[in-house]
Amino acid sequence: DFFLVKWFKSVENLGSADSWAKTGIVCFLLFIGCLILFFFSRWVRLKKIGFYLGVLFIIMVVFANIFASDQKDEMINRKHAIVFAPTVTVKSSPDASGTDLFVLHEGTNVTVKSTLGEWSEIELEDGNVGWMPSKDIEKI
Repeated sequence: DFFLVKWFKSVENLGSADSWAKTGIVCFLLFIGCLILFFFSRWVRLKKIGFYLGVLFIIMVVFANIFASDQKDEMINRKHAIVFAPTVTVKSSPDASGTDLFVLHEGTNVTVKSTLGEWSEIELEDGNVGWMPSKDIEKI
């Protein structure tokens, strides 16, 4: 991944969906306060402070909402799973008669790419891809 994407994800993972939503609300209230300062202040210096802080806070609101939305999507659409069967033979197709590709053992972490009926297409960290029965894994 591009380094900015990694950085963006690491910042996003600093908080949960709820904490990012609360941060967005607080920043929005501070933005409203800055608008009031900008429109009702008599001094130019306070107007500038209100304007620039308002821009900063509205940018923070946008990013906090993006982070909260991404965190919520990750919670709802979980793709990581753990193998719970003692041993599982991963197949080349979603069928018991498919070619055996490799064997997984209990506790192996996998990423679920898709599901078809009672079969799940999984991918390992090393890039190996195959099909296994959905009953043998538990999403985390």
